[in-house]
Amino acid sequence: MDGFSCSNRLDKLFMLGSVVLKQEGPTYGWWYNAHKPFVHYVPFYVKNSSDILQVGRLAREHTYI
Repeated sequence: MDGFSCSNRLDKLFMLGSVVLKQEGPTYGWWYNAHKPFVHYVPFYVKNSSDILQVGRLAREHTYI
């Protein structure tokens, strides 16, 4: 989730090798242009808060467990 502090959590999540779900919002990191939706992360909260359910289903269907 986006916040209002100096955080490096998102870049650490990318290093775990897991599916990263990233909230779309007004906050913007200087390195965000380097990451593409559905390539490096799965965006959610694009239109409204209810799309997280669809994103969860999508991630489960396309992830090998």
